[in-house]
Amino acid sequence: MCKQHEGFAWDDTERGRFRQDFFPPVEIPVIEHKPWVQRNIPIPPGIFDEVCRIIRKKIEAGVYEPSNSSYRSRWFCVLKKDGKALRLVHSLEPLNAVTIQHSGVPPIPEHIAEKFGNRACGGMLDLYVGYDEREIAESSRDLTSFQTPYGALRLVTLPMGWTNAVPIFHDDVTYILQPEIPHITIPYIDDVPFVPRDTLRTGRWRLRSHPTNPGIRRFVWEHMHSISRIVQRMRYCGVGFHLCQCDLENPRIRYYNRFSSITLNDRESRFSQPKLEIYGLFRALRALRLYLIGVRNLVIEVDARYIKGMLQNPDIAPSASINRWIVAILTFHFTLVHVPGTNHGPDGLAET
Repeated sequence: MCKQHEGFAWDDTERGRFRQDFFPPVEIPVIEHKPWVQRNIPIPPGIFDEVCRIIRKKIEAGVYEPSNSSYRSRWFCVLKKDGKALRLVHSLEPLNAVTIQHSGVPPIPEHIAEKFGNRACGGMLDLYVGYDEREIAESSRDLTSFQTPYGALRLVTLPMGWTNAVPIFHDDVTYILQPEIPHITIPYIDDVPFVPRDTLRTGRWRLRSHPTNPGIRRFVWEHMHSISRIVQRMRYCGVGFHLCQCDLENPRIRYYNRFSSITLNDRESRFSQPKLEIYGLFRALRALRLYLIGVRNLVIEVDARYIKGMLQNPDIAPSASINRWIVAILTFHFTLVHVPGTNHGPDGLAET
């Protein structure tokens, strides 16, 4: 889990979205209709400031944007489970009434629960991305317009109350995790349960200690390995990188030349984190080699500290393929610089 720490989000600032080259903006299919205008529910004076703060936060996060359409839908506030924080709820009954309904349905919960029977351990992840995982197409955003103290706004991402949001979200998560279904997980909308091995039916040898780590049972190690695979799939959709030139007088000023990302196949996406990082560097240099040949003052910024150690000690790498990538990387003349993941721009080209 330490290797996959960047795949976990703890607040709205760390929440991401699905990549648009895999999941393009959603068109809202509607039948012929007349625009609707609904009077908004008045905001109680006691929570007015808090509601304004929530709306500003969503505008800054890119969830809301200005609108000048002829549609107006209601919205209101409810308390969250903690009984203190507020949640904005969009009343989209008029939109749902004219929407062509998606025919997809999530799996039956009882069938998922049966998978956990006769298991020694289990687990579940909740996708923080929520229904903000995909954007609404520009042509459909006016349908979600609503009135606020900051003027008319409209939704940029899929709203929770829209009739097709649940099946679309479930299909997206299933698409990402389909290589791990059903032997590791059976996703249910934004919940990703982990189905551990049946330790009572596959033999007592799984109850023994792991050969390379006597302090952990084998079935526990396999379970944690499955969790790591799921988190890595939700975190990465490929390798992201960009090429830029620094200003001679002020190196902080950069002139960008190339932005790119490389998708991973089923085998590559199962690489361990160190192997994936070194492979990503290899693929990025190979893709940009025509622009880098002969460059003597090349600086490569990465967000993984251990890449430098792997390049300096290629003999200790246990894999012949890793050694081959290292040899190819070292044919370039460069200075390696570590940049924390929070400030590393190319991650936005590769993560969800």
